[in-house]
Amino acid sequence: MSVTLRHPIKHYLQIRWVLNFIRDRYRYQVKTEVYQWKMIFLMHVPGKIGSFLRTRFMGFKHCGKGVTIDDHVWIQAPEKITIGDDCRIHRMVYLDGIGGIEIGSHSGIGSGVQIYSANHQYKDKNQLYYYQGYSLGKVVIEEDVWVGAGSVIMANVTLAKGTIVAAGAVVTKDSEPYTVIAGVPAKIISKRE
Repeated sequence: MSVTLRHPIKHYLQIRWVLNFIRDRYRYQVKTEVYQWKMIFLMHVPGKIGSFLRTRFMGFKHCGKGVTIDDHVWIQAPEKITIGDDCRIHRMVYLDGIGGIEIGSHSGIGSGVQIYSANHQYKDKNQLYYYQGYSLGKVVIEEDVWVGAGSVIMANVTLAKGTIVAAGAVVTKDSEPYTVIAGVPAKIISKRE
């Protein structure tokens, strides 16, 4: 004996069916989607309220006191990012925390800065680069560092205490304490007195 449903839409909207759908087959996808919606919401809330919400609810490994994170800051893997006290992260910054990022106290990240803690592997010429995976490398930004607008910080880089990174620089190697670095790739152009 076959059963025909008069109202198939009602059948699929039954709470029991919806809960089974979420619980069993699409648990991971739904969890991922909810996480993405949360991050997008937090990213767009403006002003002091938005900054407060981002510092409290983004899920950072550690976020110190007095931290300001402006709106439109895109953050990957916040659970691997540590931010010290009294830091400023300005608009349009991209933090790729997959390999780990540490930002020391009293540091500032200018608008449009990109910080990457992962690189594509590409050495094997017999295989396409996107099949070769990634190499992870922590980025460490020590205390009293200012990263100028539009700069790019690559994986496995440590910006030593007191470093100033000029706007638009591409930093591919460690800096020395209290130096000013600029250029592509970034090099020391002066020292702080």
